[in-house]
Amino acid sequence: MAAITAGQLPPDVGASVIEAANQAFVDAMTTGFQISAIILLTAVIIAFTLIPKRMRTAQAVEAGESMNPVFAPDPIPEAAAA
Repeated sequence: MAAITAGQLPPDVGASVIEAANQAFVDAMTTGFQISAIILLTAVIIAFTLIPKRMRTAQAVEAGESMNPVFAPDPIPEAAAA
């Protein structure tokens, strides 16, 4: 839109209008990116503080999981067993 308007103006004024429009566009994109980055960072911080680091006992019982997991022994390679 600014290019159409600038085409109807004298060349020196038209160049100023195009330069101002381009600068306004870049400024708006930069500001929008910074705001979205701040929102994203805030959401990540909130998520990491609200998500529990360990499963609660009540959650494990509801899920039917044992609170004392049994780990299988490391498999012995057949070549070492012989």
